[in-house]
Amino acid sequence: MRIGIAGPVTLSLLSPHLNDQPDLGDGYAFAPMARWVLGLRDRGHHVSVFTLSPTAQRMESYDGHQLTVHIAPYRPTGRAKNAFRDERLSLQAMMTAYPQDVLHAHWTYEFALAALATKQPVVVTAHDSPLDVLRLHPSAYRLVRAGMAAKAIIKAPSLTAVSPYLADRLRSTFRRQNLRIIPNGVPDEVFELQAARPGRDTELTFASSMMGFTGLKNGATLLRAFGKVRQQLPHTRLMMFGDGFGPQAEAYEYAREHGLTEGIEFVGRVGYDTLLSRLSQEADILVHPSLEESFGMAVAEAMGLGLPVIAGDKAGALPWITNGGQAAVLVDVVQDEILAAAMLDLVRSPERRDQLSTSARLHIQNNFSLHRQLTDYEQEYAAAINRQQMHK
Repeated sequence: MRIGIAGPVTLSLLSPHLNDQPDLGDGYAFAPMARWVLGLRDRGHHVSVFTLSPTAQRMESYDGHQLTVHIAPYRPTGRAKNAFRDERLSLQAMMTAYPQDVLHAHWTYEFALAALATKQPVVVTAHDSPLDVLRLHPSAYRLVRAGMAAKAIIKAPSLTAVSPYLADRLRSTFRRQNLRIIPNGVPDEVFELQAARPGRDTELTFASSMMGFTGLKNGATLLRAFGKVRQQLPHTRLMMFGDGFGPQAEAYEYAREHGLTEGIEFVGRVGYDTLLSRLSQEADILVHPSLEESFGMAVAEAMGLGLPVIAGDKAGALPWITNGGQAAVLVDVVQDEILAAAMLDLVRSPERRDQLSTSARLHIQNNFSLHRQLTDYEQEYAAAINRQQMHK
């Protein structure tokens, strides 16, 4: 099958699989997408990636073994002024020039609208609820994005959502009933690693992995909570990964202004392999204070590594991913006192950490494997192709 994948992807993870291994940078980065693309290729499909990059100056294509990558420019500013028209037209032009048996667009924005405009068989996967994003981050930019998503969600002949939580949000806000839940898949390499979990009780290392020091991600609450933990256990440490959490970035500035930098390594954004390696080798507990997640890839990956996780009890899909809290500690992450208490309790409970490590790893392996995700998507692709043929 010739499958076109349209969406953000970390290009540096695909470059080694292309002829001459071109230096493409990270592009419009989303690391899991690269693993999904390579997974489909390894199952015998020819995969064409249609993506955007802020460093691209023109439309370019690169070939590899059963893999082609098509890249168009992604404007650094002004995209919403014409509802991403430049990006949509570039994507549509590439998709039309290189037709596929089926196009799979991730996110319900420019990638989905471009794919739907080609009139090829299309599967659209929703990764967020656009009206909820607008409500949490009100802005003209988000309003435009919500309008784009509404059009894609209504028009998509085949729509999937990454969690029951997200499916319910789409059903209630867009009255879209015919959609299938296909969770994100955790790459196999995660299960090949094993979190070290040294047997210390007072010198444990917490970690977080989030994109953006925003109110929704709630990183400030974690900083305050860790400050309280350090008052009682001064040898604990915290590693913070992701955009906004690097040296001199927003999280560091907040911590500096509030006297909370002690014991914290502001790592920032690192490569996917480096992230997995450091989490498995150095972290003992992952703390994810986000207020809402449509899926929660960082949590799923940490659980797959065997890391005990502390997360929000009302944070969207996280209770579902963590098996109703049986494979993680779920608390009210809005209040730093409650979050700090949960962190202290888990540090002082090695038996609980071991139990969570085992149950989390098994739960992710059994329910969120890459193999399961790709098998479900293959079924959607076949149905989309058949549906198109029936309507000719």
